[in-house]
Amino acid sequence: MGVTSAGLERRRGYLGASDIGAIMGQDEYRSAADVYLEKVTGVEQDTNEAANLGNHLEIACKTLAAESLGEKVVSSNPFRVVDGTRIGVNLDSWFERVGKIIPVECKTAGMLNTFGVGEEWGEAWTDSVPFKFLLQLHGQMMATKSTEGYISALLAGRGHIMYHIKYDAELAAMIRDAAVGFWKCVDAKVQPEGSYPTLDTLKRLKRVPATTCKIDRKASEQIVSWRVAVRALKDAEDLADAEKARVIDMLGDTEGAAIDYNPKHIEALAEALAVDQDKACEKTALTYLLQSRRGIDKDKLRVNYPGAFEACSTVSEHRVLRLGKPKKEKKGAKP
Repeated sequence: MGVTSAGLERRRGYLGASDIGAIMGQDEYRSAADVYLEKVTGVEQDTNEAANLGNHLEIACKTLAAESLGEKVVSSNPFRVVDGTRIGVNLDSWFERVGKIIPVECKTAGMLNTFGVGEEWGEAWTDSVPFKFLLQLHGQMMATKSTEGYISALLAGRGHIMYHIKYDAELAAMIRDAAVGFWKCVDAKVQPEGSYPTLDTLKRLKRVPATTCKIDRKASEQIVSWRVAVRALKDAEDLADAEKARVIDMLGDTEGAAIDYNPKHIEALAEALAVDQDKACEKTALTYLLQSRRGIDKDKLRVNYPGAFEACSTVSEHRVLRLGKPKKEKKGAKP
């Protein structure tokens, strides 16, 4: 569920169970450097649609887990720390078995697209789950001193699936070592070597207003690499537009076409679409149809209904990275 401001501040002083995959290089969306910046500098909370939807569906996951397990699954839970580490966890939910707390982690995948539901999600009641979630549940089991845990998952196209994970002492030792090593970087305020933050984290990083730093000659190579990549992207977009125009021209005045592929082109098409060749062969219909969407004429709204325009106006902020000349200091300005 949603995290309070006090909970967010406490998170900065500990590694959450969901941080473990990132610091061990097993999270495709976050890196060790992302977690480092979250702990040392702080970032604005991410409120994307998928995370918000997952929070709401967590209640359903807990209810379905209770039905599947035949146990009273609850959410109220104190903050727990793994002995000898800075791993601190709150459980999504849990139940008690023979005096032991058994964690039940709630997960959703593919709610907004099906890319999140791959082969990593295996058969029900197995431990065949994405490795980062296996690490996360082990962090919870370490904190509760449990020998087992469950994942209650809502998967697009598959429905509700329960997974059962048994405690692995060797994996737990690896997690402990990784956590201790990572926190040494936090204490020393040295970013983990070989890890780089994602653009999403850097956008949300809390920055000190009206401050600058110095980039030396060696590091300036990265500035050049960025601009070369931007130029390459622009060239690629121009090429894609030109190729698209040639394809549309092939349609003449029609809205679609049936495609008879040359077999020697299928391999390249499959690679471009990131699918296997059988899937590529199925894509034989080309369409160029009208699509519509309803919008708001902002200029008309501002002129004819200024009160409504003002009431509905919002201000959004985002940072823009530019390369340019330094601003000239005003004459008489204090240094």
